[in-house]
Amino acid sequence: MLLLSITFAIELLLICFFMQKSTKCFSMFSIPGSAFIFVFLWHGWYVPVFLFNGQLAGITLDSALKLRFFIVLSLMYIFFFLGVSFAKGALQFKLSEVSKYGRMPVVHNLKASYPLLYAILAGMVALTFYFLVKNPASLIAYIQYAGQTELLRQLRNQAGMGATLNYIFGIGRFVIFPLITFIFIGIARYEGTLKIKVISLVAFITTSAALFGTLHKGDVFPFLAMVLFFLWLYKGKVRYPLKKLALFAFIFILCVSAIYGAYYGISLSGGFHQLFSRITIAPNYSLALHLVYFPDKFGFLYGRSIGLLNRIWENKDFLSLGVLVARARGHSTGSFNAAFFTGLWADFGYTGVIIGSFLLGVYLQWLQIWLIRSTKSITKLALFAYLLLAVYYLANVSIYPCLLTFGLVSGPIFIRLIHFLNDILLGDRVRSKPKSQKAFPVESEA
Repeated sequence: MLLLSITFAIELLLICFFMQKSTKCFSMFSIPGSAFIFVFLWHGWYVPVFLFNGQLAGITLDSALKLRFFIVLSLMYIFFFLGVSFAKGALQFKLSEVSKYGRMPVVHNLKASYPLLYAILAGMVALTFYFLVKNPASLIAYIQYAGQTELLRQLRNQAGMGATLNYIFGIGRFVIFPLITFIFIGIARYEGTLKIKVISLVAFITTSAALFGTLHKGDVFPFLAMVLFFLWLYKGKVRYPLKKLALFAFIFILCVSAIYGAYYGISLSGGFHQLFSRITIAPNYSLALHLVYFPDKFGFLYGRSIGLLNRIWENKDFLSLGVLVARARGHSTGSFNAAFFTGLWADFGYTGVIIGSFLLGVYLQWLQIWLIRSTKSITKLALFAYLLLAVYYLANVSIYPCLLTFGLVSGPIFIRLIHFLNDILLGDRVRSKPKSQKAFPVESEA
């Protein structure tokens, strides 16, 4: 195990070095770089600890499991990096383009789409209100039922009742709500009118309420970080403001520790201990369970873990990977979620990890290049800021919900849909002008 630990440590240091050289991920805004950092923070550094322990939260770590853990993570990091490098080379992308992007002016041409944006916001408010009334779980519950852990857990489960509604609301609060909020904030910064500032505040409060309303302890904090990233990008910053990030990290740790303390009825320091365990031991415990149960208990699933396909096939017996693992551990509620590559592993083994990690690296680097080389519009800035933090879920959730529920594919699709509708509305606006007027060309957001 000492040799494995040394090998992995050297391998990870080399990958960190080459990722920094390729993407400047530790100093410059980079979508694949952010994904690498989050997965590294949650899993990579823990491998030596994992390899030298005989037990992890009740799991016996035998040599076969340790070797599997080492191989899966090694393949994931290596092929993810190769995917990023392949896309960068194929599209001849240079890091100097990022700095040039930061100096470009912001383009705003969404006035024709204001009725559409207002309608979407109205739908956001109505859906959030309906969901909170139907499932009265909110941040207030942490105060009202502080320390009643089982009751709070039941409220969380109630917030997940109703598969279709919950699925729509899930995509809404994790994808559409944040993106619409960033668009309104961008318009408010561009126009500076009181009306649009109030509207952007309504969007911000609605999204925050939707994320708080499920009693999931950390959902709102990635959104708040996205807001900061959007404002930094709007100002033309493309490098991490380290002092401000450190301050945000401190506030994040303090707030989440307080929420954990209220959830478990313990002190602030006890809440911090729970948080530390949640981002160190718990993710790797869950990862180990996935590596144990697939294929040893359930075999490989060959695509049967993909929730969308099961909804299309109307498979009423479908359980997500995290829930399936939780039931196997004897838990009637809850879920053991892990990293993006657990879904690849559970479905297709080593082949899935290799191909899936490579394609993910290609896709995320392509997104980065597409955004950098596009018009610096408010909608594209919103998507850029969103994706920089949405990749956080790759460290905590299987690949399939990351793509749809958490926006890595659904986010760009939604923005492209806004562009498409905006082009139609712009065309209608130009055609509706009196023929005596000279129609000047209008630049599209796309």
